Amino acid sequence: MANKPLAKNPGRQYPLTAEITVTAAEMNESGVAVAAIALPGGAVVTGGAVIVGTAFDAATATLDVGDAAVGNRYKDNANIAATGLTALVPTGFVSTGAPILVTPTFADPVTVGSLRLQVTYVIDNRANEVQP
Repeated sequence: MANKPLAKNPGRQYPLTAEITVTAAEMNESGVAVAAIALPGGAVVTGGAVIVGTAFDAATATLDVGDAAVGNRYKDNANIAATGLTALVPTGFVSTGAPILVTPTFADPVTVGSLRLQVTYVIDNRANEVQP
């Protein structure tokens, strides 16, 4: 049996990016998830990053990025005790509309630190333009 020709989809979609800044004043309790970014249902994360501008001042400080079902769905143990960029890992998961959560783990109390969380995504069955 031969393959059938595929129906072409002329719809094209721009990727969307959400960003939030999180400081030690807002996120200083180890092991407690914080809702960071709301995604619409049908969203698929295609990229993003944890960008640490001011290192969190614990001996060790890490961050998981995920959701209520899988706490580290997009990143497990990103180092936030040093400045720099850590890329998120797209998984192909289709969001149910639950927010993206960040969960820090600190070796000791923190008083200083700041990061930006960027999440790039597309939405199933959405098109911004038609390409003939």
